[in-house]
Amino acid sequence: MRGLLPASGEQMERPIDILRCVSGNEVCADCNTSDPDWASLNLGVLLCIECSGVHRNLGVHISKVIFLFCVFGM
Repeated sequence: MRGLLPASGEQMERPIDILRCVSGNEVCADCNTSDPDWASLNLGVLLCIECSGVHRNLGVHISKVIFLFCVFGM
């Protein structure tokens, strides 16, 4: 597993890239679409745009959904 801090002279990885390195996070947790850009914070999974809408409709007491690029300022 890669460290969070870069060695001297290396560029720091983006947080979203670190999240995607976790096994299973390269696809949506619900439908297996590649490169999901949304996350359910309380479930700890990454989601595609379509599944994030379903989770958002469930309510924040079940699944709190965020767009990763807004959180990480990208």
